[in-house]
Amino acid sequence: MNRFKWCLLCHMLFGTSLLAQDFMINDFSSEVYAIITIDGEQNGKVFKNGVIRVLWKNNNQQILSVRSQAIIIDDQTKAVELSPSLSSIPINGQTNILFQDFNFDGQKDLAFQIDFSNKGPMYSVYLANGRGGYKFGQEISRVIQESRGKFELDPDFRRIRVAYSDGCCYRYFAEYSVYGDYLELEGEEIYEDDGPYRLFISRVREGREIMEVVEKTINVEDQRIENILSFTLKDKGKRVMLFGYNGKGLNYALIDERNNIEFSFPLDSKQVSHDFYLNNVGSAISFRNKDAQYEVYDRAPQHFGVRVKVGGKEYDMPGDISTKIGGLSLKTLRYENVYQKQ
Repeated sequence: MNRFKWCLLCHMLFGTSLLAQDFMINDFSSEVYAIITIDGEQNGKVFKNGVIRVLWKNNNQQILSVRSQAIIIDDQTKAVELSPSLSSIPINGQTNILFQDFNFDGQKDLAFQIDFSNKGPMYSVYLANGRGGYKFGQEISRVIQESRGKFELDPDFRRIRVAYSDGCCYRYFAEYSVYGDYLELEGEEIYEDDGPYRLFISRVREGREIMEVVEKTINVEDQRIENILSFTLKDKGKRVMLFGYNGKGLNYALIDERNNIEFSFPLDSKQVSHDFYLNNVGSAISFRNKDAQYEVYDRAPQHFGVRVKVGGKEYDMPGDISTKIGGLSLKTLRYENVYQKQ
């Protein structure tokens, strides 16, 4: 009887603990097998704490051991009981262990599900080292963990593609070339909704350089946007938009000819200083951003625009009457970040 069969027989006869439960995965490799040991007293828990060990079949020596707090053994696992304390499960139909070539060197690697959240699973990847062992793949693990299970391995181009999202308002896509345990970013895209704004960032490798494109636009489909005053600046083609959002906050945006936002205030929803100050008659509203003082004025049907003071100089940019929509008034005070100038 070889050592692997003898170890299995001892497991069936004596078990390892009155409280622990072991599950063996033996069908993914001709050289190694895995034992998943679930900590005791976890009845009713979907994600269980335990240890995943990988051992040699020829001598039952342990190669590595990984602690997990997200072991899943359910009806999909298709466990077959071998003894009261040991069951056998197939590699297919379970997610605790992945046996794939993550770095495209022709050797199968191991990934262990160590955690799980509402965003998906988190894996630690151990790369086959070519000498019969495995080493922790730090860079590959980081990228795979950030994807929360949403990754694709492309052996033809030796690339890993990942995607993840954060709620309704953030999506991320990236593609990496793989060189051993080293990853090189080939491109990434970020889509983010921040209040009334939509942000798109694209980074693409061109030779040794990463070329970046940033587009920030107003989400015109958002019904929580209320136009207060908008117009195009004379001789510039840029559009000024003063608008309320969600009935609470006032916002200012300068939009270029391509509909991208050149400047906005507040800069984002997390900015601490985001206040506007309305004059006593409601004909001008001002705000400060760093060293610049901005004033949007609407003093007469044909006398409106933006005035900027910065570096000891003042710039007056009048608006085009044919493009004017809306107007300033004391009603603007209803927004929580608008105060009357004393």
